[in-house]
This record gives sequence, structure tokens and C-alpha cells, in this order.
Amino acid sequence: MIVPDSNDNLYVTADERIRKISADGSNVSTIAGQWHDFADGYGTNAKFRTPEGLAIDANDNIYVSDRGNHRIRKISELTSAKGVKVETISGTGDYDYQDGTNDQAAYRDPILI
Repeated sequence: MIVPDSNDNLYVTADERIRKISADGSNVSTIAGQWHDFADGYGTNAKFRTPEGLAIDANDNIYVSDRGNHRIRKISELTSAKGVKVETISGTGDYDYQDGTNDQAAYRDPILI
């Protein structure tokens, strides 16, 4: 999945990473993730397990369906000097179907389309 931001940069999932392709295509960089695991955090300290779907809002926040971790994650602070911020916004991490608040809901392999 590929999504553009308001500056025409492109974001794509690749392995366990979220990558950014500059608007002019001259630079590709990993903005988040690097290994197959789970961790919220900044930049490459954050970890994903099979991120598949991406969506982006009007404020250039990126939403990731972290399929293998059974969570929905948010990437914000795209211009921060310390790196982008990755946080879980919904999902317990349990492979289940559960309605509830953001910290009670559970997903089975969520995919944003």
C-alpha cells in the first residue's frame, strides 16, 4: 500500500518498516520500524510485525494496520528532529474479535484498505 502526504511524499510498507519516498523521488528513507516485533516509540526504535495497510489524514498522521501485532498504530510528528512517533491507538495485541474502548478492542489480522 502507498499513501501520499500533503507535500506529495509517498509512504509505503516494506518488510517490517515504513518507508518514505521524497516527492521528487531522489531519496528513500526508513521512518519507522526495523525488526519483526512490537514496540511503540520513535523512528526505527518502533517495531512492527507485518504492517500492511496505510491511511493518512489531513494533518499528515499515518495510520498503520499492524497485522501481525493485531493493532492499529499511528505515526505522527513527521518533521520531528528525534524521529516520527509511533503509538498504538487501538488493539490489545490479542488475536481475537472484541469490541470496547481502544485499550479493550481486539483484532484478527487488521488490514486498512
